[in-house]
Amino acid sequence: MKRNRASTKPLRRRAVLTAPAILAGGAVARAAFAADRLDAADPVSVLRATVKMRGALDQRLVFGALKAIRYSVVNAEVRPLMGLVTGTFSRYAIGPDGAVTVRSMELAFYTDPASGALLETLTMPYTGTTVEVPRLRLGPSTGVIKPQWQYVEERTAAAPASRSQQAISAAGTSRTVHYLRPPVIRDGVITIQQDSFGRIQPAAAGAAVIGYNEMVTASAPLAEVEDPALLTAARGSASPTSRPGGRG
Repeated sequence: MKRNRASTKPLRRRAVLTAPAILAGGAVARAAFAADRLDAADPVSVLRATVKMRGALDQRLVFGALKAIRYSVVNAEVRPLMGLVTGTFSRYAIGPDGAVTVRSMELAFYTDPASGALLETLTMPYTGTTVEVPRLRLGPSTGVIKPQWQYVEERTAAAPASRSQQAISAAGTSRTVHYLRPPVIRDGVITIQQDSFGRIQPAAAGAAVIGYNEMVTASAPLAEVEDPALLTAARGSASPTSRPGGRG
């Protein structure tokens, strides 16, 4: 990611004549430095650090890529369901209360977990039903991450427009508990973990409840996270792990 560093040009005579403005700017710089200095006991500070590692503080457009395997879990039995290749465009905006608004659009493709080939159809492992596999464009959408160690999000979703998407994502209601974990700092590297545990009740009569668990860890050098001259931690990384469960 692009690094943003403050100017180090020498002061000119005109600048010396505007001392009040310089002093005011110094106060702003000190406030920015205080905001970037991590307070591991404050969820507002930890969430701000997470944004700096996963995106940027100036609402620039950022891109994230993911290549993973999605598993299904039914009655404690784990099976690989499909490969997942996604690309997500996002903007992060931090509000006055520390809450983060995320605007994003995601392109997702499902693949064979063994060969990596693009899937056209998928045989659900527990029912034997063969369904068409969609190419998904998720969004543009807007979500809010609250600066709390734990908060609950409840939603009602309509069925997707296409039949292939309905086979993967049904209409229904969901309740998700989000956790922001305290940071772990080791050898000058900070790691922050976010967990989400969701339960989806499909609207269809008799349909089983579906569970969805997701864990995302972001890491970067602590010095970059706390540097007020940087709007993004340039060498940061995010590693998601997800385990949806239910009856397929």
